[in-house]
Amino acid sequence: MIHLGLRRKFFSTCTRMSWSKIVLFGDSLTQQSFSDTGRWGTMLADRFQRIADVVPRGFSGYNSRWCKLMMPQLFDKKFLQDVSCFTICLGANDCALGDCESGQHVPIEEYKTNLTEMVQYLTDNGLSKSKIVFYHTTNLFSRSLCRVQKITKSGAAVASQ
Repeated sequence: MIHLGLRRKFFSTCTRMSWSKIVLFGDSLTQQSFSDTGRWGTMLADRFQRIADVVPRGFSGYNSRWCKLMMPQLFDKKFLQDVSCFTICLGANDCALGDCESGQHVPIEEYKTNLTEMVQYLTDNGLSKSKIVFYHTTNLFSRSLCRVQKITKSGAAVASQ
């Protein structure tokens, strides 16, 4: 009982405890970062226990164009105050082939502009550039995936006739 009393006294005199945030922002790779298939977000959260809160904001199927538009609605100045690291993982959907019908393709020059504008938004709202980390994947399978989408769509059209 003495230990419980000491803990109560200690916590009653402490100010609110808070941790900085590590933000994971991006596409499906980020959305799945806490899933059985991703797990990298889980590993970060485990590594930074009681140091920082890992905040995943992933949007499956989204590209840099759409994420740039969402950024002000997700991250305001107050939210960004205690961010220690802000990761951006985009590009897998942006580099989908232009002839795919998904609408995800973003030309490389626009992709660069989108990322630049995201950094500008974050820095305008108080986040230091040194806290922003970019990472992306390569477009290894987009051509075969595009073919599969076309085959699936044409197969679905045949099946419906």
